[in-house]
Amino acid sequence: MEFFAKTLSLCSEYAKGSLERQLCDQLGDGFVGFILGIAIVLLVIYGVTIIGMWKLFKKAGYAGWKSIIPIYNMYIYTEISGYNGWMFLLSLIPFVGVIIWAIMTSLGIAKNFGKGTGFAIGLILLSTIFELILGFGSATYKGAKSSAGSSNSGSAKKDSWVEGK
Repeated sequence: MEFFAKTLSLCSEYAKGSLERQLCDQLGDGFVGFILGIAIVLLVIYGVTIIGMWKLFKKAGYAGWKSIIPIYNMYIYTEISGYNGWMFLLSLIPFVGVIIWAIMTSLGIAKNFGKGTGFAIGLILLSTIFELILGFGSATYKGAKSSAGSSNSGSAKKDSWVEGK
């Protein structure tokens, strides 16, 4: 980018003839076109990511619109993976927290949809594609077994103890 800035400043200072001015204008137009092209590609990728997350959220029993809100969708993603808000707070730590959060939630999402570690690695490296596979594929959400299993078994023990008395 520095190269383009220097070149454009040189163009404005030294281009006096019509040919030089045309070349400088084309360089500036090319740079703007390049940036605009990148922005369009990123918007398309973001749109496809939202579609994948929307379907994933719906399969997990959450409203699809929650995938659109940037920070809130990370929190819901953490819940779908079976972790609580503390794991989400870990994601707010720069660099290391985000990496650990991505690994842990991807492993949790894969497990809760009945997939293995290989699928979790795919979620980490190519999240948009693998979220589309989960959202549009035949995988079903099995839920977070750790929290649901412990609360159900605890209430069953408590009820049987009361009935036994």
